[in-house]
Amino acid sequence: MSKFMLSRDTLLDPDCAEYFWINWMIGERMSDSEIEKYIIKSFGGDHDIAVAMLNVCRGTTTRSNLCKLVEQKNMRFVNNSF
Repeated sequence: MSKFMLSRDTLLDPDCAEYFWINWMIGERMSDSEIEKYIIKSFGGDHDIAVAMLNVCRGTTTRSNLCKLVEQKNMRFVNNSF
C-alpha cells in the first residue's frame, strides 16, 4: 500500500498551500504532464490522483471526489497530527 503525503484535511481545504502551488503552475502555463509529474514527486500517489488534483484546481472535480479516489486506490493518508 502506497502512502499519499497529504492529509484528508489538507485535500478538503480550498485554501491550502498545495492548491495555491498547483494554481501557480497553471498560471505559469506549465504543461499538464509537467504539473502532474511535480504533484506525484511532491505528494506521492499516481497519475490518476495527480490529474484529479489538477482538476480540483480547474474546478472540474470536487475535493471530496479526490479524497474518494485516494481511498479507492488504497493509498494511506498521512496523519494530521505532528
